[in-house]
Amino acid sequence: MKNIIKKVAAVAMAFTLLGTGTTIAKTVNPKSVTTLSAYAACNHVVDSSAKSKDDWEKIDSENHTSYHVSVFKKPVKCARCRRTIWYSYKREYWYWKYTRIGSNAVVAYPHVYYTQYWTKEF
Repeated sequence: MKNIIKKVAAVAMAFTLLGTGTTIAKTVNPKSVTTLSAYAACNHVVDSSAKSKDDWEKIDSENHTSYHVSVFKKPVKCARCRRTIWYSYKREYWYWKYTRIGSNAVVAYPHVYYTQYWTKEF
């Protein structure tokens, strides 16, 4: 029984060393055809500190008489492998708000009164 455990451990260690050696060889000489490539599965970690508020992409817009609707999407990427895990979407309902400055000047700016968020995974 001990011999079987030793053989299994030796085979596992050989595969570990083989994987490490091929990774180093591929790093040193990336054009080599004789080296193997092995990639570990990523458990996808979302880095919440890296999220930016300005990377929303506008994908749809509807104009109505009293309000407007804008739909935005943003890819959420893994902090380790940088693959897109899912897309976050937001829908904003807004209207133009007007403010009088002085006697003749009027300034218009968009006023968001409702925002809806959802996500879609791959």
